[in-house]
Amino acid sequence: MMEYVCPYCGNKAKHDVYCHTCHRKIDWVKEIWERSIAYYNRGYYAAEEKNLTLAIDYLQKALHLNKYNTEARNLLGLIYFEVGRVGEALKEWIISHSLNKEDEVSTHYINEIQKSPKQLVSYKEVIHLYNKALEYLKQKNTDVAIIRLKKAVGVNPNFVEAKVLLGLCYIQDKQFYKANEQIKGALKIDSGHQKALRYFKALSGEDTSTVQPYELEYIPTNQSHKKVKPVRVIDRSISLRYSVLYFIIGLIAMFVIYHFLIHPNQVKSYEQEITRLTNKQDELSDELNQIIKDTNLKAATLEADNTKLKTQTQEYEKQLGAYVQKDKLVTAKTHIEERMYVEAAEALYNIAPSLLDEESKMTYEALKEACYEKAAAELYNEGYQLLSGEDYAGAKGKLEAALIYDGTSQTARRSLYYLGETEEKLGNITEAQNYYNKVITEFPDTYEARRAKERIQ
Repeated sequence: MMEYVCPYCGNKAKHDVYCHTCHRKIDWVKEIWERSIAYYNRGYYAAEEKNLTLAIDYLQKALHLNKYNTEARNLLGLIYFEVGRVGEALKEWIISHSLNKEDEVSTHYINEIQKSPKQLVSYKEVIHLYNKALEYLKQKNTDVAIIRLKKAVGVNPNFVEAKVLLGLCYIQDKQFYKANEQIKGALKIDSGHQKALRYFKALSGEDTSTVQPYELEYIPTNQSHKKVKPVRVIDRSISLRYSVLYFIIGLIAMFVIYHFLIHPNQVKSYEQEITRLTNKQDELSDELNQIIKDTNLKAATLEADNTKLKTQTQEYEKQLGAYVQKDKLVTAKTHIEERMYVEAAEALYNIAPSLLDEESKMTYEALKEACYEKAAAELYNEGYQLLSGEDYAGAKGKLEAALIYDGTSQTARRSLYYLGETEEKLGNITEAQNYYNKVITEFPDTYEARRAKERIQ
């Protein structure tokens, strides 16, 4: 039978109508967990088909329904890492590890990344380059932004967002061949990336197979040259005046053709091209502004999630501490019922009262009153017997423990006095005198005080 985590107390319980720990009704949990598993399966199949955007959406829904679904969380982290979002991947794996200390998968991924500090630094540098590119694009400095994005993609070729943004920059610069390469590279990693698909569709109307001269990174030096031979020889015998006349007529004809036919069409063509480019630039600028806005929103959301995660972690630790203290109270009460007063006192001594609620504090004080004095007397008797049997080290431990639980009664003054004798037997004269003086100061006019004065003299 499948085990669930109770949403009220956080303990594991088999699927019954009520939780065996807090006794609250949890029969509705089964349907939610099964829906979470179904979303995980869809995300898994989408990831196998390289549609990582769809896979991320399904896995986020799975975690929204069940935050304890560590398989979905680990797979989400792996997909984030695949597309270059290393910080978000680490966050998911750390959450998995904190929710389930026995999860070996998240621990393995975290250890693998921590093994290579240089790689972590390079991932951080990639994010820095990407953010700097966004700043340059805000300033309309596309050339410098392209340099930063090329470097980012060079360091981390799987950084899909950088590839898509670089492709957009190339489109804006009319370097369609290069843009096509970047967009196709992004879709090869994540076939469902919406922006990449939109840009790929926009490129379908452009020539992406021909490398334009301004797209070349270098100019080949081994150009082949052909010798040109004249196909006819100019007839030098033609009269010079006919040559000049033909030349003038040709000039006039060219002027008329250019002025009345070619020039108007060129002007109109240039105006249309300018209008088209202006509209295209406005569209790309809007797209770029939206990308920047989305990026800033994601950064703000990530920061808020991080703060929320810290708060939840602190709350979990506080709840766990309170639960542990209450468990110690139950243990102490059981020992008292079984007349095991020393064990009960030890359990109570290790409790932090500041983590208890008011009702538990009252129980804590009542249990102390019920067992501390009896535990001290029992420890004193054991220490006295060990001292009589010349086991001085054992006697010292028992008598010191007796003082912890009772520092004011008859048991306390006897424990102090015999601790002085024990230290004296062990050769620790200074320690022995300290104990004797404490008996004389705190318990004057008692039998132990008189004996202590005699021992000092």
